[in-house]
Amino acid sequence: MEVLKCSSCGREIEEKNARKCEICGKVVCLDCLSYFAVYKRSVYRDYEDLVPVCPDCRPKAMLSRKLLKVVDEVFGEEKGERNTQ
Repeated sequence: MEVLKCSSCGREIEEKNARKCEICGKVVCLDCLSYFAVYKRSVYRDYEDLVPVCPDCRPKAMLSRKLLKVVDEVFGEEKGERNTQ
């Protein structure tokens, strides 16, 4: 058995207890793993699939990072423009 390390908490875990994040591909232990629902459409029916994700790729965490980036870009440019005038 191969021993892996959780990218979130740093705990050593066996390969059978490790999962990969669907978004970033990091190895995550079962305690740190989260799931979110994705709606998929097929020819015959629509269904819901659960996608395993790490704590960094949860929808709230990803949205917060994007918002911080936008705020930094907007206010960073304004500060630069004010200093040049």
